[in-house]
Amino acid sequence: MTRFTVVDRKISELPPRLRAWFLDETPEPVEVQMMRPKLVARYWRKHGAAIVEEFASKEPGRRPAIWWQRNAPEPRQRLSGIGVEAHTRLAYAPHLDYGIESRFIDVDDNDPPTFESEHVYLRRLDLLLPGEAGRIPDDAPEEEYIGPERIVKWRPLAELEAEYAARKAAGTLGKHDPRFNK
Repeated sequence: MTRFTVVDRKISELPPRLRAWFLDETPEPVEVQMMRPKLVARYWRKHGAAIVEEFASKEPGRRPAIWWQRNAPEPRQRLSGIGVEAHTRLAYAPHLDYGIESRFIDVDDNDPPTFESEHVYLRRLDLLLPGEAGRIPDDAPEEEYIGPERIVKWRPLAELEAEYAARKAAGTLGKHDPRFNK
């Protein structure tokens, strides 16, 4: 019993670097990478509500990344666009960033996948804090397009094999790579 009291006393104070990470002010610090996931979860359970309030006071209609990882009840709704979530066809595990799948393939540059914005999501699920809706800017976008950082460039295996065969026949495979010069 004493052991838990000591741990609870430790998590009552949020370390400054962990706080900054929770607020999306810094990349994940090394200390967090070294922490046990259960300890990070305990810090979030203890301090998450205050962090969300502070974050929403600065950026109404948005939530920090860790909220999306730990508290978001569902992914954001896709509204339109052409593109396939990479995990459905490639050897990727599903992974959400801010409620949107992190990797897409076969994206149409003229019609990329479009999702509801954060504030639309929060309003739809009744997750806005009291008074937050009135602070969301009138020009806040209703939808969000995926950026190029989410697009996985890939080619079908048959296309790669055909290129390999053509390069081998032409003798243009790099001599520095013995795997291709058999």
